[in-house]
This record gives sequence, C-alpha cells and structure tokens, in this order.
Amino acid sequence: MLGGIGVCIVPFIKTPVSGLIRFFPHLLIFILLFLAGGYLIISFVRKNKLTASFLTVFLIMVVGFLGAIEVVLPSINPLKSAKPMCQSILRHLPKDKEIVAYGLKLAPFNFYTGLNKIKELKNKEELILAFNSPSVGLILLGENSFITLQEKALIPANNQMVAKSKVGHRSFILLKRKS
Repeated sequence: MLGGIGVCIVPFIKTPVSGLIRFFPHLLIFILLFLAGGYLIISFVRKNKLTASFLTVFLIMVVGFLGAIEVVLPSINPLKSAKPMCQSILRHLPKDKEIVAYGLKLAPFNFYTGLNKIKELKNKEELILAFNSPSVGLILLGENSFITLQEKALIPANNQMVAKSKVGHRSFILLKRKS
C-alpha cells in the first residue's frame, strides 16, 4: 500500500532524479496494483490465509516486473539510449565506407551499431582530413563541437547533417558528404 501511495507522490517531489520519474497515465495501473494488492495481503493475513497472501505478493511482483519492463523502461529509455542515433548510423552508412567520431566516448555507439570499428579522431586536424577523405562515409560529433566548427566555418559545404539525437543530456550530430 505504501508503494501505491509512493507512486502517487514521488513524481511530484523535486529530487535529483525528478527528470527520470515523471507522472504518466500508465502509473495509474501501478497505483491500483499496489493499493489493491496491499489491501488484499492485509486482509488475507488477518483471515490467516497465508497461501493466498503469498500468492498475492507473487502476483504483484510479476505484474509489477512485467509492467516495468513493458511500460516504464521504454518511457525512460529514449532519454538515455544511444540506440536511435545508432539506427540512423546503420541506415545512412554507405557500403565500404567507415564512420569516424570526434571527441566522443564510443562504447554505446559501438554496442548498438555492432560495428566496433568506429574510428576515434583525436584532434581537429584529423577531423578536417576526415571531411574530405573518400573512405569516410559518416562523421559523428557532439552538438557543441558541431556548433563550434560551424562558427569557425570548418565544415565543408559538401557535408550535410543527416541525423540529430539526444543521449541523456547530450546532443549528437551525424554528418554525411553530399553525393
């Protein structure tokens, strides 16, 4: 029952994780599940029906787990996952071309693309060479780097943005050379 009350209150309390826990209509199912389940558990224990009480706890846990997997995590995941950007990478990457990244941690991108060969560029000189390299199909960089390069007019006109995506609080840009 406390879980049901907590699900009602927690989304409206300002905490460091407030951005992760938002109120959305599916929470009503969890509120009802926890409140009704808590009531049933207490009533079964009072009537000395421990097996029914245990089965109610088990049912609440199973429905809560499945609800979290199917409803809650997909609602939170787009805020943190690199998967949407990686799907764009796979969609836009020409055959026999490589993807390079400038100033990024590549682990989530390598994981979701399955490429494990995203080349990391260490400095702006390597990036400028990559803009004109015939072997490079895509360039992945952070939005801040993109804006800085645009302001300094370092991005050649033959490169266009094909995708923009947020992973957590950071935005990423995917560039491709125009054909």
